[in-house]
Amino acid sequence: VANAREMAEDLQSVRATWAERCTARQGSGGRRLLKLLEERPVITSSAAVSSLALSAPNAQLAIDRLVADGILAQIGGSRRNRVWVAHEILAVQDAFAERTRRQR
Repeated sequence: VANAREMAEDLQSVRATWAERCTARQGSGGRRLLKLLEERPVITSSAAVSSLALSAPNAQLAIDRLVADGILAQIGGSRRNRVWVAHEILAVQDAFAERTRRQR
């Protein structure tokens, strides 16, 4: 339980940091994408399209905005089938897993 509470606090800290860094306006695809990244920290533009009901160009604009804000980073250098990751969420998940292994 303590580990889950710590993870919740870590996620809240990431949310607060993102709120400060995100330059997308309220209600935009970029802000909606922030919420999706908590559940799905590795994303493609097609996943953003289907999950957020955005057009492909608007999904890409949202992703590009979060890349510019330092929230997302592209994995690999491909120009097709690109994948982006929210490293801060993965770090929270990794820390949770590490604490769980130590407690066993």
